[in-house]
Amino acid sequence: MIMSMRPVTMRGAYDLQLATDLAEVNTQIEWTQEVLAVEGDVLTTSFGTPIINLRAPHCGNLKRQAVTLTRSLGLTAGQRHLGDEPNHKRAGKQME
Repeated sequence: MIMSMRPVTMRGAYDLQLATDLAEVNTQIEWTQEVLAVEGDVLTTSFGTPIINLRAPHCGNLKRQAVTLTRSLGLTAGQRHLGDEPNHKRAGKQME
């Protein structure tokens, strides 16, 4: 799915590795979010002290990695020229 978002002519030699990394990061994000939904963002120690679940900041780091990989692949809306209305119409015509 990630590779189909860009035309074949615009892909570089390293894009497949970046797309693989992005897919792996997205999988890790989904898994971490599922665990956080069960455990919660704040845990309580055996002494009753609340602490931040270490998976919460880790999830944020994973999301930043995903954004970086998305930009590296040129898949942001701005890079794909989908941000403004004329370009959105043009992209729609190209999709048809």
